[in-house]
Amino acid sequence: EFWVGIMAISLFALHLAWVPATGFVPISAGLKAHLISVALPASTLALGPCSVIVRFTRSSMVEALSGSYIRTAWALGLTSKEIYWRFALKNALIPIVTITGIVAGALIGGAVLVERVFALPGLGDLLAEGVLQRR
Repeated sequence: EFWVGIMAISLFALHLAWVPATGFVPISAGLKAHLISVALPASTLALGPCSVIVRFTRSSMVEALSGSYIRTAWALGLTSKEIYWRFALKNALIPIVTITGIVAGALIGGAVLVERVFALPGLGDLLAEGVLQRR
């Protein structure tokens, strides 16, 4: 997250000037300004976990679609939408939910880095300050 955050600031804030480099605008100052101020940190924090979840989703769906019950559903003449949503995704969700829980724990560690890089107040900032003030 640290490297991605620095590269995102360099590209989107400094070169393109689409978003501010650092700082936080509360919702009370306006929804549009708030969303612009959190767009870069949120996308930086979400990039890694989303790639892991997408990869697990794909592999779980490939495994679920190779099952005999899927061949039976195709043979019964069900639509592809029904087969994917009703049968395959339901069975593929077990490992996806598991990895989502594991990734959610890793987001706290990433929040510390992202909040430090983008100078945002939050749980990660409080966690880092608590560690630094421990004597």
